[in-house]
Amino acid sequence: MNGGPPPGFAGSDNWQQLSTVPSVGKLQFIPSQWRVRKKLGQGSYGVVYLAEDLNDGEARRAVKVLSKSRTKVDPCKVLWKLDNEVTLLSALQDCPNVVRMHQVLEDKERIYLVMDECSGGSLQDLLDKRKGKLLEPEAALVMADVLRFIKACHKHQICYADTKTTNFMFGKEYLGLRNLDPNKGGVGLKAIDMGCSKVVRNGTMLTKRLGTPAYFAPEVFLRNFNTSADMWSSGILAYQLLTGRFPWWPSLKNLTTAEVMECVVHKKVPYEKEVWNSLSPEAKDFTMSLLRRQSGRRLSASEALGHPWIQKNLEEYNQC
Repeated sequence: MNGGPPPGFAGSDNWQQLSTVPSVGKLQFIPSQWRVRKKLGQGSYGVVYLAEDLNDGEARRAVKVLSKSRTKVDPCKVLWKLDNEVTLLSALQDCPNVVRMHQVLEDKERIYLVMDECSGGSLQDLLDKRKGKLLEPEAALVMADVLRFIKACHKHQICYADTKTTNFMFGKEYLGLRNLDPNKGGVGLKAIDMGCSKVVRNGTMLTKRLGTPAYFAPEVFLRNFNTSADMWSSGILAYQLLTGRFPWWPSLKNLTTAEVMECVVHKKVPYEKEVWNSLSPEAKDFTMSLLRRQSGRRLSASEALGHPWIQKNLEEYNQC
């Protein structure tokens, strides 16, 4: 790897002893156990590397490295956020549409989430190859995978809060509907990031904006939301997959958060005839049923999975 190994891995000189921070099943990170192959991605809180576990037959893993400190942020808040992500990801391991987490390791400065490698790239990567949108049956099966994950979150009273194309990855390369296992009833998408997620219990509401503004529900902008905000975000995703754009904007480039908020909170969702007439009535009804401004009128994740558009495409796909 160019530039030498990343901090904490084999060959770096700043390895320190295991911290005593209260944690969720964390074990000592041993840098000599890992051989880094490449950097997969980077976010505000950490970096993801593809690494080989030398103690497990050189199994390839995605290792998400999260710093325990952040400039100008209370260390206690940072540690709470990290433990929250680990806890929620652990709670969802029974869901087939979330990335498998094998270990949680730590040293004094960092936490390491050892997860399955999702070698098929992200949903956004697929959209880029397809000039921004999918065939309608593919969009339905993608949404089935996303909704299964959202349903699992809501079962555990978790507001996912960050449904978007870059947060879902294919477990292996996607080669089209004819090359998928119909018994799985989806396209093999897995959610990879719980960094924005929060538990919402006993009718409490969240007041801090979480996620990505283009997918925010109206109530997220108004700082008074719960798990139903995930259903609006799912509707935005469906709109995007089917049309190749977001409802109000052909591109998000140079848009301010205030401009996004103005449309989401105050403007009617547009369904241009020249776009939607080429799609099935069921696809439009599905999307409209999620993009209802009143949160209580949106479909739940279970109801969305049972929608005729999803069921029709699942049935047709299973018969292939």
